Amino acid sequence: MRVYVAAVLFVALSFPCAGNGGEADSGMGVFSRLNALANSGRHREFISLAMPLYRQAVQENDLRASLLLGAGIAEMYVKIDEGDSARKYLDTLLPLAEEAGYTSVLMKLYNICGMYALYYRLDYAEAAGYFLKATAYVRDTLNDGNYRIIANNLAHTYNLKQDTAGLKYSLQTYRAGKKLGDDHLVFLGSVNTATQYCLRKDWDNAFSYISEALGLVDRFYGKVEVYSVYADVLSALGENAGAEKYYTMALALADSAETVTVCGLCRSYGRFLIKEGRPSEAADIFSKGIALALKAKSYMYRYELYLGLSEALDLTGDTRGALDNFRIYHYLCDSVFNTEKERSMNEMLVKYETEKTARLLQEKSRRLDAAVYVIILMAVIISAVVILSMRRRYMYKQLVARHYDAYEKERKREMARDACDTGGREDSEQVRLRALFDRVAALMQEEKIYRRSDMGIDMVARLLNSNRSYVSAAVNRFSGMEFRQYVNSLRISEAVSMLSDPSDDTPLKAMYADLGFNSASSFYRAFQNATGVPPSQYRKEVRKIRQEQFPKT
Repeated sequence: MRVYVAAVLFVALSFPCAGNGGEADSGMGVFSRLNALANSGRHREFISLAMPLYRQAVQENDLRASLLLGAGIAEMYVKIDEGDSARKYLDTLLPLAEEAGYTSVLMKLYNICGMYALYYRLDYAEAAGYFLKATAYVRDTLNDGNYRIIANNLAHTYNLKQDTAGLKYSLQTYRAGKKLGDDHLVFLGSVNTATQYCLRKDWDNAFSYISEALGLVDRFYGKVEVYSVYADVLSALGENAGAEKYYTMALALADSAETVTVCGLCRSYGRFLIKEGRPSEAADIFSKGIALALKAKSYMYRYELYLGLSEALDLTGDTRGALDNFRIYHYLCDSVFNTEKERSMNEMLVKYETEKTARLLQEKSRRLDAAVYVIILMAVIISAVVILSMRRRYMYKQLVARHYDAYEKERKREMARDACDTGGREDSEQVRLRALFDRVAALMQEEKIYRRSDMGIDMVARLLNSNRSYVSAAVNRFSGMEFRQYVNSLRISEAVSMLSDPSDDTPLKAMYADLGFNSASSFYRAFQNATGVPPSQYRKEVRKIRQEQFPKT
């Protein structure tokens, strides 16, 4: 389930060259080199070659060339984890392309915006929205391969959501590649299809598709991705020696891969090591992935890496470290499973399916009676709405089940927690900050100071005879959150505990004041933002879950 988002190839956009034939041939030669660099993963070389050409195009007011080259540079910045630079190019280029109406360039820019949303925002709905915008311009490029590539990106979005509904999109890409004799499309489609079958635990089909990708991997960029998925499949099939071989091969190539791909590898390899009974090694791998994600400001896989590290540390006997990392995981995963994002993505994909069906029907409309056309289209829309309604019906229950399960695991770990120190070889500054954070945590947990509505970082610093800078640094380093986020996470965690306790009937209107919120509305908003579910609905669903687990006899 790593990310290897397909680029819309530059050749599909045609490089604009003015002048005589020799100049055009020279321009196409440069363009071919750029294409080769992009497809072989030599992203920095691409930027070095394209940057002076981009500046020259801007200086000469060659809008189409500057848009095309700038889009390529933005894409490469996304792939080398320089998201801020990519965003600057996108913010500059998109308005110009929209004003000029260059549909082929807009298709590429929207595709890159979708990649950015996945890498740096972990916003599946926003990414899907951009990919769907890109498909709107595919017809104008007269290149069906572009449609298949963007369908492949939608399949990646589903992979990251761990949703098996993406199989039809990955198969579209794979089958189109087979039909057209395009090995690049076959490669992209086979990797995504293998990942979809991994999600379905259909290991035989997963093995078949990833083996095909393995046979093509030397021709295209993506060895770390392919080796990692192949190792996942071998592990599931019980071929552990082969799995470890490919995990280590992938790890050896980590420096040449995108950070997000390496983070996915660290997640999978860490899980494998835990399964093999090697939690200390697993902790090192998870920590490597977290460090990379933090350095690149990438949110993808970060919450799963913290969960894996928590489990690994727990198995080594480091209960304190396990709890610290589990709290960070709990905070991060709350933002991932957001109901509004799920809802908006479902709506956009229903719209996509409806428009796609309408387009297919339109192509056959000459042979269809108008009334029949309307009936078929309405049937498709009604079916899509029914499917969406059914998914919404189960959304709250699924969200609450996730949070309740997390609550139960943390509660059991708290019960098993014993007195232990870090025991590490930390430097003096690290030791001081660790000690200060322990005092902050003790103040919060033992005296429940976060329940005070007037509590702030200055008050905590004063109570601990410290200063706000040290308190802020300690909380940031050992909780992974800003001070205010840390305090709110404690408030929401207690709210989850209270609402998960069947014997606690505290009214919601009284609960917000007990937890330090200034108003009921701020409590409701914070709780729903954190869990994706209103507090009243959370309590209702938890009681249903408990009733299912512990039915009365």
